[in-house]
Amino acid sequence: DVLVNNAGVGCAILPSTLADCDIDYMMTINVKSALYGMQEVLPYIGTNGGQIVNVSSVLARVPVISDAALVASAYSAAKAYLTSLTDTFRAELKTKNPKVIVTSFFPGPVDTAFGSNAGGAPSSATPGAQNVDEVASVFVEEVIIKGREEVYSRPAYVALATNYLAAAHSK
Repeated sequence: DVLVNNAGVGCAILPSTLADCDIDYMMTINVKSALYGMQEVLPYIGTNGGQIVNVSSVLARVPVISDAALVASAYSAAKAYLTSLTDTFRAELKTKNPKVIVTSFFPGPVDTAFGSNAGGAPSSATPGAQNVDEVASVFVEEVIIKGREEVYSRPAYVALATNYLAAAHSK
């Protein structure tokens, strides 16, 4: 059994102009829906094992990937929260039920209508945007078949996240 929490919305608002309603909206859809899904499925998935997958974003690890990403501040923050929640849920289940794999999946920009729907630039206009088939292929191979706990849709995103964290800690 596999639960995939892939609900997500964005809003194209600079951090200096975010309002409570923007943050609440991001948290409700991007975090709470995944949390409630994990809580609800646990009694059923726990006995025989299975997998819980939360679709996060590379922006959770690298929120300032470009100047254009500045307007994704609430989305990046919500996905970072989701990532932390996933990590702690995984740690809890390792002792309670090690048969359940809890995975964070980190896609970068994907050629969909997500960016436009969030009020920003179309995702297809983002340099290096991945096509849906490429992301789906990585998801199936690395997340579902291999059951890895943390998967990026491109290997380059691992280095990007590592370099971002290293640069932040070297200042």
